[in-house]
Amino acid sequence: MRDHLSVGQTALLVRGHRAEQQLQARLSRRAEASEQFARELGQRHPIVLTMASYRPDVHRRSPLLVFAACASCPRKGKLVLAPGRVDDVCVEPACYAAQARRVEDERVRRLDERYRARRSALAALLRTEYVQHEHLQVLMWVMLQALGSFVDRWRAEVGLPAYVGGSCQEWDMLSQWPYERLLTELVGLSVGYIADLTNQALPHGLRRCLIAAFGVESALLDEPNPGQEAAAGVPGCLPG
Repeated sequence: MRDHLSVGQTALLVRGHRAEQQLQARLSRRAEASEQFARELGQRHPIVLTMASYRPDVHRRSPLLVFAACASCPRKGKLVLAPGRVDDVCVEPACYAAQARRVEDERVRRLDERYRARRSALAALLRTEYVQHEHLQVLMWVMLQALGSFVDRWRAEVGLPAYVGGSCQEWDMLSQWPYERLLTELVGLSVGYIADLTNQALPHGLRRCLIAAFGVESALLDEPNPGQEAAAGVPGCLPG
């Protein structure tokens, strides 16, 4: 009467109220049954948890008990999900964390072993008195990875694809280059890099080499101040 409900609205309200009462009654009976089952289970197992005492931030249930020691651990608890439904649960966070650290340490150890084996195999390339084709191929590939997309223009000129990082196609193409081409292109990339450096960044020994062995005028490798450079028109770095 207060809310001016019709007969149909009132009947719907009553049905909803009865459904809520029935749901609460079922939940209450289920909780009582679970508590009773937990008490009976506690007579056979030292640690029994219910959903009320279960803490997801502390305990770990069966799907997470993936460590070898968990399979035969005598300290596992039992979590009652419903009457007759039980899940294994870890109740010792420190032990679980130790198992996780052990697994991670083993993973790191295996990675280190693979790294050392690969490094040893690659180091075998150096056990020779002469520079080999493989040396130059590895050096070229590493240089291209270091330079990345900065030399995509050069890549296009020599028929290599644009940089994508560690490309197998790129390695296979380099393996087809003869010794002389690998050496020539390595020197060419190095010269291009050196040419882009300022004179101040060049080592003194390299400056002397450029002057003595390659005939570069010493004035081109001096470091004039900005006023002198502008007046004399002397370039600030070695021409490419």
